[in-house]
Amino acid sequence: MARESEMQEFTRSFFRGRPDLSTLTHSIVRRRFLAHTGRGHLDPKEKQALKRLVEEELLRMQVDEASVKEGLHLAKKAKRPPTPRSDPQRKRFGLNLESG
Repeated sequence: MARESEMQEFTRSFFRGRPDLSTLTHSIVRRRFLAHTGRGHLDPKEKQALKRLVEEELLRMQVDEASVKEGLHLAKKAKRPPTPRSDPQRKRFGLNLESG
C-alpha cells in the first residue's frame, strides 16, 4: 500500500496548482498519482484513502477561498474612514446667527 503521507503530499501539491475543478474527477487524480509514483494500480484501501484526501483538500480550498473573500470584504470596509456626519461620537457645534 502506498504511504498515505505520500498521497497527502501529492494531493496538496496537485491542488496548489489550482487545477480546473470543473473537469477534474477522482479517476483523473488517481491516474496522475499513479503516473507520479510510477505504479500501475492502487488496491481498494489505497483508492479510498486517495479519494478521502482529495475530498479533504477540496474542502480546505473552499475554506481558504471563503477566508480570502471575507478578508477582501473586511478590507473594503476598513478603507473608508468615517465621515464627520456618520461618526456618532463626534459632537456637532452649530452657530446661532440670530442671537444678539
